[in-house]
Amino acid sequence: MSFKAVNWTPNELLAEAKTDQMADNADYLFSNTPRAIYTLPGGLRRVQGVKIASGRVLIAKDPKSDSAHATVRFGNFFTANCDPIITTGIVSEGQAKIFCVINGIGQLQPDNTGFQVGVNIAAESKKKDNIAHSFYIAWQAMGY
Repeated sequence: MSFKAVNWTPNELLAEAKTDQMADNADYLFSNTPRAIYTLPGGLRRVQGVKIASGRVLIAKDPKSDSAHATVRFGNFFTANCDPIITTGIVSEGQAKIFCVINGIGQLQPDNTGFQVGVNIAAESKKKDNIAHSFYIAWQAMGY
């Protein structure tokens, strides 16, 4: 089954083939639409209007520091007063012992405006305690 556009012209009589295709389209959309549940402590739970955004942030090589920060802004993607749930992953070749923390922009909790990523390298020796190679922080955010 696949989705096929159905067009009607003014005063066109109902045809079985078109109405069948409309029913098939509705079934296709139901079967292929992603489903998500957004839940926060306090009982907030949404299953409709849930949005997912993702991306990655480059953390540039910096041999003089073991820490870095980057800001991710969502623009107008999420609804005002939404506190998206954010997960991260580290994509690195050659750099190890990376710790990543997220916070809101100027506050503890990320909100609909975006978030900040903070990273720290925890090398075993002071000589290796720096950002020796560039790496990425991959992220996903779910909200409404």
